[in-house]
Amino acid sequence: MSKMERIDQTRFTMKLIEHGNQNVRAKIRPNSLTNALLVLLISVGWITDNYGEDENEAKVETLTNSKGETFTLMDLDAMVSYRTERKAELEESLELSNLSAEHQDLIANALAKAFVGIPLSSYSETSRQEHLKEETTESSDNWTIKEDGRMHHEVVPFFPGTLMTESPFVFLHPVPFLPETGTLLGSSTNEVTFEFEADSSKIDNVGESALADFPLQSSLMFEVIVDRNERTPKRITLKLRKPIRLPMIFAIKTVSQQYDYSFVENCDCFAIHRSKTHIDASMIFRGRVFIAKESTYDNIVCDQPLRYLLPDIE
Repeated sequence: MSKMERIDQTRFTMKLIEHGNQNVRAKIRPNSLTNALLVLLISVGWITDNYGEDENEAKVETLTNSKGETFTLMDLDAMVSYRTERKAELEESLELSNLSAEHQDLIANALAKAFVGIPLSSYSETSRQEHLKEETTESSDNWTIKEDGRMHHEVVPFFPGTLMTESPFVFLHPVPFLPETGTLLGSSTNEVTFEFEADSSKIDNVGESALADFPLQSSLMFEVIVDRNERTPKRITLKLRKPIRLPMIFAIKTVSQQYDYSFVENCDCFAIHRSKTHIDASMIFRGRVFIAKESTYDNIVCDQPLRYLLPDIE
């Protein structure tokens, strides 16, 4: 996976302006400031297909395609093992927090299930976007995640979609936050809400994006809502702790990315059924930037037998 060049804050601001001037009303995968900001949370990786011969053992294959991209493919048993490893890593890290043993167990179980790889599948996406001084746009598309690790559109023969950022299976680092900053925000008979400070070192390690020096990193918080009874993920939100500004360059009032989860039985894993993005900022030469986007994912159908794509995190 190629790495984006690091730039300073002023040059990055100009990059945001360039993004803002693109045609966000394109029907096939709109490109906007939203996608740039999501790089903070997500590593882009793709995986291809290969089979082992022993049906009694977990099958894991690592290959490299013609583009030089490294892929990993897991069967159901391998996925379960991967999920168990993520849970163990979370449990160990959460010992640094002041949260109770019960709460640590809730978070470890829920976040381990929030990402277990990307199943080969098909799904429908309905999106609605609002932009300042522009008409609200709506789109409805059908996508297929295939063995080449790419998103394929129903109309366009091949579309190199940003799989890890735009599918219902968004990649999360096993421990994407600083565990010692864990705080209990609320608790009821049905759900528990936690908040953590985002781990900027994990963000740097995943892709070294053009946002590497952008002050959003030190201001981002993870809010996690867990189903208390099922110990499963309900909602994960990445958001600003408070508004930030760089004098004469930009002022960012709101950045929020919310993911709502539900279990997909035929995929044997959780997926995002709704995502919401909200950005409100002002930038030099650009003026105010306002983006509100909501995407709904449904009709998720996984290939059988189940196979899961895993990004090459390294």
